Order: sequence, then C-alpha cells, then structure tokens
Amino acid sequence: MPRIQGGMGIINPKANRPGTIGLIAAKGASRYLVSCYHVLCRPDLTAFQKGEPIYLAADVNQAVPVARAEQGLADLDAAAALVVDGVEAFAGIIGLAPLAEPAEPEEGMTVVKVGHATGKTEGQICRVEADDVWIEPLAGAAGGPISGGGDSGTVWVWKDTWAPVVLHTGTNDTGVIPYARGLSLLRALDSLGLKILSDG
Repeated sequence: MPRIQGGMGIINPKANRPGTIGLIAAKGASRYLVSCYHVLCRPDLTAFQKGEPIYLAADVNQAVPVARAEQGLADLDAAAALVVDGVEAFAGIIGLAPLAEPAEPEEGMTVVKVGHATGKTEGQICRVEADDVWIEPLAGAAGGPISGGGDSGTVWVWKDTWAPVVLHTGTNDTGVIPYARGLSLLRALDSLGLKILSDG
C-alpha cells in the first residue's frame, strides 16, 4: 500500500513535469495532495482532464496511482489531487517537525522546505507583495541552489513555529543569487476549499 506525505516527488504523465507534494489536505472525509497547477495539471497552465492519475516519482513504471487530478487554479498555479482509496496519506512533511496551522507569510521569516529536486533547504522571506512571495537563500549564492526544477509544489515552513506559509511555485535564477518564488499557502488553500490535515 503506497504511503504519501508532504515532500515526496510526484508526476502526472500528461504534464510530464515532476514536482513535489506540498502537504496533505482534507475536505470532509476526503484527502487531497496539494501542489502546483503546472505539476498536477499542465506546465503551460492550459486545461486538464479531471481524474488524470498522479504517481509517485519513485514509481518509475507508473503502476500505482496515488491520486487523481481534481481541482486546478491556473491563475494561482495551485492545484489539488484526490488521494485514491488504499493509499495512506500522512500529515506533515518528511523530515520536519509536526506542522502548526498555516500562517500568512511575512518579510524576515526564516523558512525551510523539503523538495523532490534539492531536498531540504532554508531561506528567508525577503519580499511579500499581495499573495506573491520571494525567498532568498540564507547563505547567498555560496550555499548552493535554494530550489530547482522538481521542487515546485513543496511548502515553505516558518521555522519559529513550524507553520506552513508559502506554496513554492518556482525559482527566479536570472540574477546573481537565485530566489525562490511562491504563493501564500493560505490563499491557495482557501481558494481550493481545503484545510491542512493535522497530526492530531
């Protein structure tokens, strides 16, 4: 029986762009994995077919789907896939402390994420404009990449309280120091009509 949790790599073969489970969310008794639209649906943000299978990236033969694309918001680059029966979906993010309730991102927060491409990295929120968030690496360019292709969909967590704050949507790597980019997680969850699955 597959087990899924935030921080694990996923892929929709129709999109063919690996990404990361941000976290597991709930609506009633149903469980959803939350990630980016360009991961769960289409990289060019065009329309998708509800029910498309989502696989763990580690399932190279794509034998056992763990979820099916259910809801996508192309304008926010946020989406959710319904976890299929027989799959165990766990709260939290692999390798991190149990999560608190989501919070709004604020400049100066030190945050951490676990992504499919670059694993566990840390940064600091350096800019918040409406729902858009910029995160700079703590060590500047010397610390290696803050994120990379395949990390999209992961969630940045505020280290002070372990509150998830940002849905990671990409990296701006055109400057000297690459910045991670994202969206307020609360905006994404509210727009999708979901609540995070708690550890309790």
